[in-house]
Amino acid sequence: MSRPSGFSLIELMVAVVVVAILATVALPSYRTYSVRTNRTVAKTVLSQIAQQQEAWFGDRKTYASRLGLPGYPSDSMYIDSSGEVRSGATSSSTYRISLAAVGTGEFSRCTTNTASTASTRFSWVLIAEPQGAQMAGDFVCGTLCLYSTGQRGATAPATSDQMFKECWSR
Repeated sequence: MSRPSGFSLIELMVAVVVVAILATVALPSYRTYSVRTNRTVAKTVLSQIAQQQEAWFGDRKTYASRLGLPGYPSDSMYIDSSGEVRSGATSSSTYRISLAAVGTGEFSRCTTNTASTASTRFSWVLIAEPQGAQMAGDFVCGTLCLYSTGQRGATAPATSDQMFKECWSR
């Protein structure tokens, strides 16, 4: 007498439980990794734009007042997880990048978490505001700011040292 081939209900339930446990452990780690990766892409784009600002200053002895002047698609642009820059938001947008000048309301968004708030030395700030799933997942750093002096900030409710370690050094 041969035994029928296939899985019993108990074997199937054990397999489902094992998969559920693995998913419970792996999914939060993956989301954290994804948020950190998207943050790294945003920091890279901010650094590239800052280099463009310095090149613009070298040629014209003044900084560009809008992102569109040095050749970006618009004054407010969006990036996705691959770093592709777009002029409009899409479902895959992770950050909205904008440029603010001294004296504007946007300029002071991150100054409370920078080493010095002496805004007389600043000329501009690049702002990377999380979008979509990034906004929901990045409660550690929030909005990233890169100032004309090279100082970096974030809207995260943390001390300057903790903010730098969590948001800018990784």
